[in-house]
Amino acid sequence: MFRRIISCLVLSLTIFTPLSSMGSETQAHENAVTLRFKAFHDPGYLYFSDKEGKEVEAGFFYRFITFEMVDTWEAGEEFLLFINPDIGVGIKRIVDGTIYKAIFASDNPIDRAEASCLSKAISTLDISGCYYESRSHWLREIDFLMNELRKSSSESLVSELSAAEQSWQGYETDLMNSFYIHAEEQGGSIKKIQAAALQSELMKSRYKQLLSFFE
Repeated sequence: MFRRIISCLVLSLTIFTPLSSMGSETQAHENAVTLRFKAFHDPGYLYFSDKEGKEVEAGFFYRFITFEMVDTWEAGEEFLLFINPDIGVGIKRIVDGTIYKAIFASDNPIDRAEASCLSKAISTLDISGCYYESRSHWLREIDFLMNELRKSSSESLVSELSAAEQSWQGYETDLMNSFYIHAEEQGGSIKKIQAAALQSELMKSRYKQLLSFFE
């Protein structure tokens, strides 16, 4: 039996909030990608290009980054887009070392990392591991952003969010338990991969449902 009981907490959208000025300090970054800043459109859109010249679009909200901050960014300057073990998805302005909390609503680094992992995976264990890693990344984003939401929300809203969270956890637990029973009855290693993929998709689904809290 490979039943697991899991919990879930998620919200997200493409946002930036400055975390620190790292200077020359180095942190371990996973799947780091260098981007070049192109422009921003007021309100709410940032444009970068990757090393292949593909445009990468992101949104920003003045709740997390002010107009004065983004107005100092120069066209062509480099940013490092990464997944960090401590803060999750982030973007680092190379010129001054400032790190911003970032999640891209489309072309998300977590999806990129998952695709890269799957392209190298060989065994059932490897493939399942890629999905479990994605789930872990989504949960890290959830924790950070839910904490941000709680900081600025009324007691009434926090209470409702907590109730919704508990309901979601119950749904997720029941769904996954049902899937594990199904997998045991059907047999086959492919079900283990499907179970791992389902867990990752559930996290991402909750993430998408709560985007509206920051719009």
